[in-house]
This record gives sequence, structure tokens and C-alpha cells, in this order.
Amino acid sequence: MPTSNLISTILSLRPLFILSRPDSHSSPSFSLKPDGTKVTPLDLQVNEILQSFLSSNYPTYGIVSEELDHEWREYTWFIDPLNGTNAYLEGKDAFNVLVGLAKGNTPVLGIIYHPVTDKLYIGGVDEKPRVIYGGIETPLVKADSTPGNLLFCPSQNWENVFKELFRNEASYTLVHGNALGSEFKDPRIDLIEGKFNLQINSNFGKWGTWDICAGHAILSCFGGVMSDYYGNEIDYGKPMLEKGFIAADNKARIEKLPWIRN
Repeated sequence: MPTSNLISTILSLRPLFILSRPDSHSSPSFSLKPDGTKVTPLDLQVNEILQSFLSSNYPTYGIVSEELDHEWREYTWFIDPLNGTNAYLEGKDAFNVLVGLAKGNTPVLGIIYHPVTDKLYIGGVDEKPRVIYGGIETPLVKADSTPGNLLFCPSQNWENVFKELFRNEASYTLVHGNALGSEFKDPRIDLIEGKFNLQINSNFGKWGTWDICAGHAILSCFGGVMSDYYGNEIDYGKPMLEKGFIAADNKARIEKLPWIRN
């Protein structure tokens, strides 16, 4: 699949993010969606640009966006134009653009773009995993396998959840999100880079398929896997992840989780 024009379109979004970033003297406007989450004019503007490009260049494909359309076909694009809206509104760097493509239930292409650093990650079935930074492409390489079960812990609330969940499982070690650095890529990229080897999210119904399709596609290039919270295949035929999700460096690690093996 030719992706050079798509990559150029995504990279061209950077000025919109940089010029609109809040500072100490300004605060971007936002409105509340029916589910209570925030949406900014930038969300809608970036979504319109991406959706217009994809509709024009891939007219037979469906599009599932966080902000506008939900239309599934044999091949379907999943768009999150501003992943990390709250961080953006607070003037933090922890936001990115996610564009994923799935054939049925199988993610086949992922693009993750961090506008602040102008760094883009791409990979898929027909796309070698690579990073584009400063106009230079370098291969995205999987780190050597890390021993043990290193579990990604994004916050104090999750630490409490995991300590309860694994109270009888001493082999699980928490890796706190603040120890991974400030750049907001996607947790699946950190997993590929060996910073942890397991991510668990049990927030049922709180995440969209647009949140994970891109990272899932790139992770799959390295033999990594994603499932729902109970180890089943993720259903990309629905907008929301009804049963949370798990990401790991291999399927066996998921199968060894206590609530799955039992």
C-alpha cells in the first residue's frame, strides 16, 4: 500500500498543533461530548483533514473516527486525531495523532505521530517498522527479551488496582509511567523498546478501537499481541472496547495471567 502521501499529510499537521498549543496566557476552548469527554476545535479540524484525505484516496475503505464517522468495510481506517486531549488542554506534551488500518479484525498498518517532537512511527504488514525524525528514517528495532513480567503502571490509581489484582503473584513488577520519559508515543512502542513487556487495562467500555489499532499493528510486526481483558481477539467491528485490553510481547505471557489460566 502506498503510504508516502498519507505520511506527508500527517506530518503537515504539526503547525496546527504547535501554533494552537496553550500557554500561560491562553486556554483552548472545548466542549463536552455526550459521553462527558472533551473535544476541542483542533480535534475536529485535524479529523476533517485526515478523513477528507482518506476518503479521497481510499474510497472503498471504511472510516471509524473518535470524532465523526463510524463506517466499517473489509478495510477500515481508525482515526484518533488528538489522542490525549486533556494533556493538550493542560499545555502538556502527552498527546499524539493515531491512524490505524485493519482488515477485518486484523490491524495491518499503524501510524503514530507526536507533533511536539515531530517524530512519527510507522509499521505494518507491508510497511517495515521505522521511525521518521528530522526527515531521517531509521528502523524501529525490538529490544532483547526482558526477563520477568514487567507490568506497565500509568498512575497511582492503577498501582492500587494491580497490587490487588496480583497480591498472590510475586512475579509481576510494576514499571511506572513517569519512569519512561516525557515523550508521549504510545505504550505499545515502549513495549517494543523493552521498557516493559505487559500492559493491562480493565477500564471496560472506556477505550475506543481508534485508541489501539495503530499501536496494535506496529506491535504485531515484532510478534507482539493484543487481546481483550479475557485473552480473546479484539473486536474491531465495534467502536468501543467493551472488555478492556491487554498488550504483551508474546501470547504466552497473556495466557499465564491468573484470571485467564484459571
